[in-house]
Amino acid sequence: MIDLYRAGVPVKEIVRQTGVNRSTVYRLRGQTGLERSHRFTDEDCAQAILLRQQGLTIAEIAKRLGLSGMTIGRHLAAAREE
Repeated sequence: MIDLYRAGVPVKEIVRQTGVNRSTVYRLRGQTGLERSHRFTDEDCAQAILLRQQGLTIAEIAKRLGLSGMTIGRHLAAAREE
């Protein structure tokens, strides 16, 4: 499981492949001293906005950027408010 995480596999996919709970992945990540594999950057935001303007769904954008749909949706909503 940790090898998948180190390889950059999103937590959602690790959960799907292994059948463990998401919190288990996070707990093991913390126990092994690993950092989050990806933080949402300004570049990610710009890419998400562009992809949304091109008609991609939030789920499609999330998959492409390797982030959760909740993260993408939250940042797109914040960008609209600015």
